[in-house]
Amino acid sequence: MLERNVSSSSLGLFRLLFGGLLIFQSFCVFNDTYIQENFIYNLYHFPQPLFEWLHLPHFSGAVVYLLFLVIGLASLGITFGIFYKTSLSLFVVCFSYIFLYEKALYFDHYYLILLLCTILLVSPYPNWPETPTLPFIKRQNTTVPYWAILLIRFQFVVVYLAAGLAKINAAWLLRAEPLHSILAQKTLFGMPLDAVWIAYLFSWAGFFIDLSLPFLLIWKRRHPITWMLILLFNGINMWLFSGDINTFPFLMIIGYIAFLDPDEPARWFSRKPLPPPTASP
Repeated sequence: MLERNVSSSSLGLFRLLFGGLLIFQSFCVFNDTYIQENFIYNLYHFPQPLFEWLHLPHFSGAVVYLLFLVIGLASLGITFGIFYKTSLSLFVVCFSYIFLYEKALYFDHYYLILLLCTILLVSPYPNWPETPTLPFIKRQNTTVPYWAILLIRFQFVVVYLAAGLAKINAAWLLRAEPLHSILAQKTLFGMPLDAVWIAYLFSWAGFFIDLSLPFLLIWKRRHPITWMLILLFNGINMWLFSGDINTFPFLMIIGYIAFLDPDEPARWFSRKPLPPPTASP
């Protein structure tokens, strides 16, 4: 079952949107200000545990910019299938270096991005939408082994489960923190949101949604409801934590694509011939 070939359209669409998100992150999030403040002017860095050996002498500006340029170009290659495996390899190596070199810049979804890129690296290229025949674009079959899709799904299920389990603590469920402090600074249609009951509503709703989404994603009959819930949940996260959680909500929205039937995106864009006209009586 795991080795059986299925349509590559859902994995191909996921790869396309995921690559687009990496391009946005490479050229917008990792902008000139980000690079200068965190790598050029900052002389002190804190590597991840067991990776202190990565703490090399301070980079020159040219080397830092080159590293992020490679990440950006590799993101383009992942998106459009140009030197696909090479692009994935370069992205994993360079992004891993940044991830391990500076834990002060840690985001949970950076770890998820590395895992997803590794899965794509060991999986066949999902040739959907079909790419043109060019010397630097290797065309592959329009099928992938089912395990490649299941591994992508598994990563997103783990994220939601881990987020739900992490909320089982007194601060989140009994004191509605940090949401109470965050909502106290926000308004909705001019109405202040500093009431304690609103914070409890958001806290408990987030807890139940995080623990429910893995099962809803697996339960295919509820996919339309699941899609709307994912959009609403991650949209609220973008509003609540704007600027603090980076591209994470967009990544979780894109992850929904992996839970579609493998051939569903291909059916969306297929051109079915119109039935022949019937003769009038």
